[in-house]
Amino acid sequence: MKLAICEDKANDINLLLKLIKEIISSVNLDVEPEVSLFTCGEELEYYYSNGNNGFDIIFLDILMSGKDGIKTAREIRKYDSECIIIFTTISTEYALEGYSVFAYNYIVKPLTINKLKPVFLKAKEVIDQRNQKSLCIRSSAKIQVIHYRNIKYITSLNCNIKCNSITENHVLPSISFCQGKGGDFRRKYYPTLTTVL
Repeated sequence: MKLAICEDKANDINLLLKLIKEIISSVNLDVEPEVSLFTCGEELEYYYSNGNNGFDIIFLDILMSGKDGIKTAREIRKYDSECIIIFTTISTEYALEGYSVFAYNYIVKPLTINKLKPVFLKAKEVIDQRNQKSLCIRSSAKIQVIHYRNIKYITSLNCNIKCNSITENHVLPSISFCQGKGGDFRRKYYPTLTTVL
């Protein structure tokens, strides 16, 4: 699980890290999160603008020096429409604006385990469900599973189909069988595909 914390106060960063560890150990989650820290919105935006892979969850303060969290979230959404954004801030004043950037939740500081735990665990459920959606490709004696989230694009290449994913590229004969698990791949991810491969 890839997490980002974008917060300009060291005490709040440390508290959030501590609470996440407590939550994970309290429910015996078998996960070791990879956490990236950003001290301002501009740093997080720069990370995305350089083509880096996104995060599963971003904890984003709203009231920061420089670019505020709402503006930062708008920029993030240009690169990543699926990450879960959880705002953490001292004010309820921006709660409605959070909907405009499809925020998952809004937690008012001071952060406590009682506030964070249900939000974090529900977000983890959403991530787990999302990661189960995959494309199964059968070609001769080989079966490959590619998670939808890892697919960059699919193109036709002569009599073959080329599936470009984050980790590798797959070139398959056009007679390969293509099946989505957990959703309709053709309609959602490749609407111009007219035949089942």
